[in-house]
Amino acid sequence: SRGCTLDEAARDLQICLGDGERCSCADSRGWRGVRGTAPVLAGKYMYEVEILSPGLVRVGWGTRLGKLEIGKDENSFGYGGTGKKSWNGRFEDYGVQFGAGDVVGCLLDRSNPDRGTVSFAVNGRLLGEAFVLPPALRNSALLPAICGKDFDARCRFARLEFPVEGFAPVANLKACDDARCLAGETPGKSSSGVQCLILEPTRDLALQTFNCLKKIGRYLEAPSIRVALCCGGDEREQRGEMAKGPHIVVGTLQKVSSCIHRGVLSVQSLKLLILDEADELVKFDALSEILKIKRAASVGSSRRMQVSLFSATLHTDDVRRAVEALTERPTWVDLKGKVTIPDTVHALICPVLAHEGMPFKSASLGRVEPKTDGIHAPSAALPRHSEQFASQRVKEIKPH
Repeated sequence: SRGCTLDEAARDLQICLGDGERCSCADSRGWRGVRGTAPVLAGKYMYEVEILSPGLVRVGWGTRLGKLEIGKDENSFGYGGTGKKSWNGRFEDYGVQFGAGDVVGCLLDRSNPDRGTVSFAVNGRLLGEAFVLPPALRNSALLPAICGKDFDARCRFARLEFPVEGFAPVANLKACDDARCLAGETPGKSSSGVQCLILEPTRDLALQTFNCLKKIGRYLEAPSIRVALCCGGDEREQRGEMAKGPHIVVGTLQKVSSCIHRGVLSVQSLKLLILDEADELVKFDALSEILKIKRAASVGSSRRMQVSLFSATLHTDDVRRAVEALTERPTWVDLKGKVTIPDTVHALICPVLAHEGMPFKSASLGRVEPKTDGIHAPSAALPRHSEQFASQRVKEIKPH
């Protein structure tokens, strides 16, 4: 078992953590939450929460995609101290009220793949079934979660005060029930090999793309996605990541070519070749190296590989030559100049209108000049503010 602690990376900033199980929040203005690190896919597991101080507390389970304020969306389940259970923003009477000095047990039964359930207990008294997991969450891992206002609590993931027969502490999560231990994260060469190769013109861009994929990968599980970096840096560490059999490799052209030539990186199973900032990649006769990579991926294989080129300036002669050499019957998606959008590509235009009354995400930004990239043009709707201020305002109200 990999154990379970409260997750520093999955908490609201107002939540203070201690010794892996203690959490507290002095903020009484809004609900703040934190999740645990054990993602349960199957089996019967539980944990306990001891309420150490007065305040509002809600305990339960949630997916990585769920809100930290559990019970307010379709990806989390909560039971609060006011005697209410909640899912997807719907609150219903359940169990009993609880508060300082009480110990709440959170039970998850996924022993039946077709009917998972969530239930709770207070001071050892079982309160009955609270939720049946919806079909949409059947293959999603659920993690311990707690939220509240002005509260102090201690989670017990390993040593339970009121154990329930048939339910194991979540810290003892078996590998076969743990989303972290599925084939997608186990060491050793993947039978399917590298599926996607992303080429970048510079090391900085490769690192930036790699970090983005790692962040997105936190929300992909059962199985998870392994990403490796192939560019200048720690050679030993990167070779170690390659040996684990990544699904996606991000790297610079020169380094990737070298790794393929030396047998460190195999592209025999490659399905998707992506050229980012293609106009920069194909300069200086680099097209010949990219063609070598494509040929290496095609040797002894009858399957088709998709090649995608991305750039703000796709219509240069160099890019056009690359498109002709690397693709067959290419489809252009052009959102600049003369718009060319295939019927199979759906585009959405969302107007963003800034105005004085919209609050910043951070209250300090209303008083202090923000430091931003200034990418957005000055807004006529914010005539009294600086370019930095207006740019940050537009950036924050854009949909994510």
